[in-house]
Amino acid sequence: MAQLIFKTKHVPDDECMAIRCLLVDNDILFHETGAGLLGLAIAGLWVDSEQAQAARTLIDAEQAVRKQQVDQSYQENPRSFWVLFMANPMKWLGSIFAIMGLLALVLLPFYFLQS
Repeated sequence: MAQLIFKTKHVPDDECMAIRCLLVDNDILFHETGAGLLGLAIAGLWVDSEQAQAARTLIDAEQAVRKQQVDQSYQENPRSFWVLFMANPMKWLGSIFAIMGLLALVLLPFYFLQS
């Protein structure tokens, strides 16, 4: 029976491709499913039960290497709130004004009912 070995929903394409290549290079047969038309199905890589432990070990090793690379890149180039704000200030200001506008629409009726 097939086992879900790796969920691919919200996973970058390069990471999915690396896992696929890893499984192919190690002669592990897998089946890939998509999320479906409405996005309700489980998108992932499935392997046979006999190969699940080997595939899981390989994927865990690959994920550990990827985590180490990402951690190293974040340590070399830390991103603070100010850096994120300065990268796209109009997005942040627009979001803040939209939130303030929605709060005003929700709370102003209570203010006028009180008087």
